[in-house]
Order: sequence, then C-alpha cells, then structure tokens
Amino acid sequence: MDDYIQSFDSPESVNATAFEVKNCLRAGGFRLTKFLSNHQQALLCITPEDLEEPKSETRMTTQNLLETENQLHVFVDASIVATCAVVYLRSLKKTCNEVQTAFVIGKCKRARVKQLSVPKLELEASVTGVRLLNFVRHELSVEISNVFYWTDSQVVLDWIGSSKKQPVFVANRIAEIKVKSKPDNWNHHATNLNPADRGTLALESKEIETKWFKPPDFLSTNDVLCRPTKQMPICAATTRAALRTKTPVLDPKQFSTWTKILPTIALVFNPIYRAKKQRDNHHQYTVEDIELSKSYLIQMSQVNSFPTVIELQKGSRKLDPKFKHGSLNPMLDKNGILRVCGRLIFAPSELELAKRPKLLHAKDHICRLYLEHAHRICVHQGTEATKAFLQQRYYVIGLRRTLQSIRYKCFLCRRFELQSIKIFMAPLPDCRFPTENKQFTFANCGLDFFGPFYIEEEKDKLQKHYDLIFTCLVKRAVHLETCPDLNTDFFLNAYRRFTSRRCQPADLYSDNGKTFVGAEEEFKRCLNDLGKDKIHKALAAQNTKWHFNPPYGSHFGGAWERLIQSVKRTLLIILGSRKFTFDVFHTIIVEAEAMMNSRPLTNVSDAIENEEPLTPNHFLLQRPYNSLPPGIFPSTKPANMKSWKHVQQFLNHIWRRLVREYLPTLIKRPKWTENDGSILKVNDVVWILKDFTHVVFGLWEE
Repeated sequence: MDDYIQSFDSPESVNATAFEVKNCLRAGGFRLTKFLSNHQQALLCITPEDLEEPKSETRMTTQNLLETENQLHVFVDASIVATCAVVYLRSLKKTCNEVQTAFVIGKCKRARVKQLSVPKLELEASVTGVRLLNFVRHELSVEISNVFYWTDSQVVLDWIGSSKKQPVFVANRIAEIKVKSKPDNWNHHATNLNPADRGTLALESKEIETKWFKPPDFLSTNDVLCRPTKQMPICAATTRAALRTKTPVLDPKQFSTWTKILPTIALVFNPIYRAKKQRDNHHQYTVEDIELSKSYLIQMSQVNSFPTVIELQKGSRKLDPKFKHGSLNPMLDKNGILRVCGRLIFAPSELELAKRPKLLHAKDHICRLYLEHAHRICVHQGTEATKAFLQQRYYVIGLRRTLQSIRYKCFLCRRFELQSIKIFMAPLPDCRFPTENKQFTFANCGLDFFGPFYIEEEKDKLQKHYDLIFTCLVKRAVHLETCPDLNTDFFLNAYRRFTSRRCQPADLYSDNGKTFVGAEEEFKRCLNDLGKDKIHKALAAQNTKWHFNPPYGSHFGGAWERLIQSVKRTLLIILGSRKFTFDVFHTIIVEAEAMMNSRPLTNVSDAIENEEPLTPNHFLLQRPYNSLPPGIFPSTKPANMKSWKHVQQFLNHIWRRLVREYLPTLIKRPKWTENDGSILKVNDVVWILKDFTHVVFGLWEE
C-alpha cells in the first residue's frame, strides 16, 4: 500500500469519501491512521481514535518472533457444501511468559459435485490442512518448534491412528497425511469451538473479523495443550439426540434397497462401532442397533410426510379440520412416532401392534423402500399377501396402489407372469403337400426320438432304450425303430434299417438335436472319404437333404410330435407298468407301428355304400389293415399284365382320394387363430421360454 491523494470540489464530498474508505478497509481488517487536508472543515468524520497508532506490544514482528517459541495450529472441518482449513500462529515469549496469537492463512474448497460421505469430506479437509501447513512452514523464515492438527471427526482420527488396510480412497489420503505429518500431532476438538467450521458456512462480511481472523481463545492461555481422548464413548442419549435433529443424517434417496440403508444408519449412529473388535467380523450389528435405525427411518419418513401433524401434536394443538386423514386420529407416542388411534383400543393384548399401527405414507422414498423389502419377504406372492403382512404393524396410506406398482416393476414377478406371444398360425410348408415327382411314401420324412423306456436286460436290472419315429409328412405313415442310446452310431444303424425296408427319403426334417447334427456330419464325412467319381455320381440321385428346425422352435416339428403322442398312448395301453425283455418290447413296438398305420386319415362313414376310410396302409400295403389279404387270386388263373394294371389303378385311386378327401381337412387352423398385436423388431429384448421338460416351470431365459 502507499499514500493516496485526491482533489474535491467541496468539504462535504471529502467527508463522504473519507467515511466510505475508512469503513471499507476496516471491514477487511485494515485501519487507516493518516489523514491530511488543506481545509479545516474537511475530515470532520475523522475522530482522534482513528489517528492513534496501534499499541506496539500487540504487533507480531519478525524480531519478536525470533525471540519466542512459535507453534502452528491447523484446524480442519468439512460439510456437504465445502471443506476448510485454517492456520494460526501461537508465540510464547520466553522472558515474560506472554502468549500472542495471529491468523496466518485459510483455505476453503467447494465440495465435490459427486457427493461423498461426511467422514470422507473430513478426510479431504485434513489433507488440505496438511498441505497448507507445509506451505506455511516453507514460506515463514522463523523457526517452528511444534505443530498441532485439530479436527472434530473421530472417524478421521481413528483412520490416522489405525494400521489396518483401508479402502483405496481412504488409504491414499491417509498415506499422504502420514508422510507429511505425525499421527501424534493430531487432536480432537469440539465442533462448536472449531474456527474451521465457520469456513464451511456462509458468513457476512462483518462476521469475518470476529469469527474467522480471531484465533480460538484456548490458544491464548499459558497452560500446556493436552490432547483429548482418542475415543469418545457414544451413549444412547447421543443417538436419541440424533433422532430429534431436524437435519437428516444422510440422504435416503442415495439408497436403492432397505437392506442397504438400515445398516448404514446403524453405523452412522455409532461411528466408532467397536472399531478394534468388530470390524473384522463384517459389521455384526446387534438387534438393538437395527431396531434403533428402523425407528429413526420411520420417524424421518413421518417428518417428510406429515410435518404439520407432528408439529401440532408436539404443541398439544388440535388437527386442522381440513386434514385429509383426520379420521385416523394420529397421535404421538412416548418415542415420538406417529401412530393411528382408531377403534381397536380395547382389542385383546395379542393384537397390541395392530391396535395402534405406525402411520406412513407410500409416496415417501423410505416407505417405498420398506414396501419393496416386504414384497421380497413375502416371496412375491402378490398384493393381498403383502398387504396382510404390513397391516400387522403399519397403516400405510396409498398402500394398494403402491404395491401394485412395485409388483408391476418387479423383474421376478414379470418373468413369472408374462405369457408367450400369440402369433397367427402360418400356412403349411410345401413338404406337406403331394407332388408328381415325390409320390412314393416317406419321400418327405420327419424324424425324432422319444422315450426313454426301461427294458429288462438281466434279472432285476433295467436299461434305458429310446424309440426313433419316421413319419411321411404327406401320407402320415409311421415307421418305428428302437435304439439303445441317443448317440450318432445307433441312429445311423436305425436309419440304415429304415432305408433298407422302406425307401431312401428325398428330404429329411428334424430338430437341432446333437444326434441328428452329428449324423449329418457323419454322412458328409463318409461321402467325402469315398472319394470316387463313379460312386459320387451314383449317390447323387439318391442324396438326402437334411433340414433342421430353428433352435427352440419345437412347433416346427408338430407333424411328428403329434404322432409321438399317439404312439406313447398306444404303448401305455399295451405296456402298462410291466417290464419286458428287448425281444418282447421290440415286438410291441412293431405292433404299435401297425396300429398307427391303420388309423383313418379321412372321415369314417356309417353308410355301407361309401368307400372305406383312407389309411397310411393303403400306401404301404394297398389295403387298410395288414391282417387282411389284398384279394383272392385263384391258382388256375395265370398272372398277366392286366393284374399289374389293376394295382396301378388302385394306387392312382387312393392318390386321388388323398388329394380330394385328406388335404381339405388341413385347411382349418386348430389353434393360434389370432394375433395379439405383438410385433417383434430387430434388437428387441425378449425372454425365451424353454421346454418345460428340461427346466422349472416359469423359468425364463433372457
């Protein structure tokens, strides 16, 4: 600073300017003592006290500091708004035992945008204080005999004094504190006497000189500074005081479940929480801690939902007649919890909790967390079951609608209750229709395994066997083969038996079973291993195309799945619960095949003059039943070409009947007759319902 000179038009303007400059600098802690003017009426606002020099003994000069024992005291504090650290100098004269204190430097930082817990903010303030003190020691040219760090956070003191492994955020900052300071230099100080606490609040300019620049009073005493106790006992009275505070301990909206917020509240009420005994036991909270935390959360929810009612009850005043829920007659109990005083006061003692339930509102976030917790406790049974569980202890306003909303948004409930999409049944594929170039039976063939069946190999020893069904997709004929296992080798042998007795199919259709996929690869490998052009040309005309259904598309195989159901019903009637040998079982399978091939494909008429119903045996044996001969041929009548013409005419006749009588029966859709409007698009998230024979009912796969 330097002297300042200015000219004015009148004495009044001089007085006004001098008054403003004096008050402005005084607000910043500066005092002007030199005023001079060439006019007598000027500077009338300057009093003799303004011209007096400060007493020399109150100044802390460099010469005085060199003759004293100097100490630096750092105070740190934090809030959810800002963190603060302030440094004071304390000098003790060795000659006269006089103490002088002075403000050195202070620093405030706004808290992070991503809100941290209060202990972590206190830790960041401690790091700021350590860095600030090292800066002051580097800039001062006097010798500092000792330093002291003061904080009102017992948690930070415990972190600094502990040698146990901490989370990364805490460990990094504790490491810096221990490098730049000694743990023994850290002390506890009361919050109301901590000057750094003023830096975390909004202060007016007139309060800065008295609440910020002025050091604490205890620094001016001559007594030796004693470090307070590291551990401060947390009693029940302290916890009850926290319950009565209007400022919440933490923001409930930061928690998503009741099981997370409840133990956190218990930890906040007891910050030490048996630090040296129970931290290794993963926070084994007692029943008293959980109940106390639950009471606090209920009170917080009631304060958020019914602030006016609670204030009126505390003042022993009547409720507003316009109060919407006045019929509940809410009253505060001795613990400060709002309860419903209805018509069940004289109910038996067994209904003590239901007589005066706690009053909650479902719109509050804390109440919703508890309702979601109750929904999970009731094992997602539904709205009424959860409501019955809650009404034993609580009266929740808007309960039913909120429970319905929770049930609708619950992932597990939606998985169990969703129905599969209803799609309009597609037209039949071309493989189900007869064509001129594929008139032989089993030209278009579908196959699948079914079973298992238990066959008695030895005495009291059963072995699994499976059956393989081949069905003509056009004429609905059936061929059954028995396989000891579901592997490719047994399937290939069964397929060779089928082609040897029936024919070589032109197209094969099956699902995506590993057995069939392996068989296709085996066919390709065998054809490649032969390697001769002549054999390749010979097999080209008889090559079978294999078509696989889409994964999990069991309805694509409905043509053979329906026949499997009929075969199983036939075998159940024949076998019952008895066990047979393989020879007897194979005989029964062949008989079941004959029964399936003799079933009528067209309507059975009661009129004698009508033709017999069409069956698959008409295409296999030229007669409806395998037990009847095709006709009577006398031995005296020689065979000629006309007999074969009759056979060909018969085959043409049943072929025309197949087209005229059987195909029209397939026009009607037996199910899936309407579309529910669901349109699936690419990248839509769906649940796939697997086969119920392999998974638990209702288990969906995402």
